[in-house]
Amino acid sequence: MHLRLLLLRLPHSTSSTSISSSSFLRVSPPSLLRHPVLFPTSPLFFSTLTPNTMSTPIPPTSTTPTPTPTYPPHLTPPSLIDTVGEEVLQSLSGERRVVGVVVPKKLAGKFVSLLKKSNMMILGTRSVIPHEEDESLRVLLLKEDMDIAGLPEHIRKEVESDGLQTLPQKHVIKVGYETLSCPEVLNRLLPKDLEVIHSFEVIGHIAHFNLTPELLPFKYLIGRIVLDKHKTLKTVITKTSEIDTVFRTFSMEVIGGEESFETEVVESGCKFRFDFSKVYWNSKLGTEHHRLVKSFKKGDVVADMFGGVGPFALPAAKRGLKVYSNDLNPNSIASLRTNISLNKLSDQVTPSCEDGRDFIRRLVGSRTHFDRVIMNLPASAITFIDVFKGLFPADWGKMPTIHCYCFSKAVDDLEADVIKQAEEIFSCSLQGLGKNVLSVSKVRNVAPLKWMMRLNLTLPRSIGCAPIEVKEAGGQRLGDGEPPLKRLKKSG
Repeated sequence: MHLRLLLLRLPHSTSSTSISSSSFLRVSPPSLLRHPVLFPTSPLFFSTLTPNTMSTPIPPTSTTPTPTPTYPPHLTPPSLIDTVGEEVLQSLSGERRVVGVVVPKKLAGKFVSLLKKSNMMILGTRSVIPHEEDESLRVLLLKEDMDIAGLPEHIRKEVESDGLQTLPQKHVIKVGYETLSCPEVLNRLLPKDLEVIHSFEVIGHIAHFNLTPELLPFKYLIGRIVLDKHKTLKTVITKTSEIDTVFRTFSMEVIGGEESFETEVVESGCKFRFDFSKVYWNSKLGTEHHRLVKSFKKGDVVADMFGGVGPFALPAAKRGLKVYSNDLNPNSIASLRTNISLNKLSDQVTPSCEDGRDFIRRLVGSRTHFDRVIMNLPASAITFIDVFKGLFPADWGKMPTIHCYCFSKAVDDLEADVIKQAEEIFSCSLQGLGKNVLSVSKVRNVAPLKWMMRLNLTLPRSIGCAPIEVKEAGGQRLGDGEPPLKRLKKSG
């Protein structure tokens, strides 16, 4: 199945008996074809394909040594050589010619910080080396495509103010497996026409990949290199299904290390313990968690409709806010209770396990006031805002501010698309509301032409409160002294 993806470019007229291993997989170096990890002894990995069927396995030739027996994917081999072979590792060795900035040893730290912020320092090897002639100097190595002329203005001024040498100096550095970064090793070993691996998500001791079908034949190699390059990691997984819209979990496969999903993460000064295979967690949202919680005011009461294990709730509680955190997944709530205790926030966070709409109705029905509503379920949260229509009694105090996450695939205007989604649920126009009442924020790009967005809406009373019958000229119905929002015309 996996080799079918590697054969897509072959002419359909090519006879299966004439296709050798070197003709369907172009890899440098060729010895990758004999990897016990990439190509186990299973006939599947040494078969060629006709357009729709698999042919008889091709026996190894005299020029292609029989692969050594593979090992179970959850076990780590004695050494990396047993995984890829000594010839492969040696092929990664070479030289680079780069530009270096010469600075006094005492100022090296200052300029390393400046250059890293500008993304100019070399990657995959030592970026600071001793000067060959003067022990009091250090050489800061820039990326291969960088030169002194390309220094940002603020760095150039710092260089000139310190009277430092600004002439570019070429340096030859040796590179190899030990000095290359994990992405650099993988991108040198994998076929050149495959997607470049830039990064992966880290959840405690777990490395999380979303491997494309083209990369799946190399999954155990990827897992092995990641473990070897990152000593604190113990488990490497790849997602094998889409995220479930109810509990936000997904199927996964271990492609390296231990089958260990119980992990611990520290974020915003809080500890989180959970089983990654049973709950939702996204380390890439750490900045967004901090950004939203930081916007809350002292004394705010927070209602977290889809709270998960507490990435919003616990940091908010740590700031002294009262939080009601809910999730439909019982595993998430079990972890949330553990995390509440772990962070000593029992007086600040009240957990519950129920449907999001029922959660909000219960709070309003019990006259539990809240100032903020967090709705972090971007695949469907926008559909849940219908619960707020006419929910609050007319004598309810200040209306809450809703922070609803959603996706947008709009090509031209993301903000307008998000507002339109909300208008369709509320069945009314939100045009004319001030920026202090309605705003839309970009969160992150999750796929080509797909953005995660955040709708921020202080709920208008004309939507949230049941209208009071007030007859005026023309018999117009008003909502508790506030002009009604313009109703959208229903299609059809």
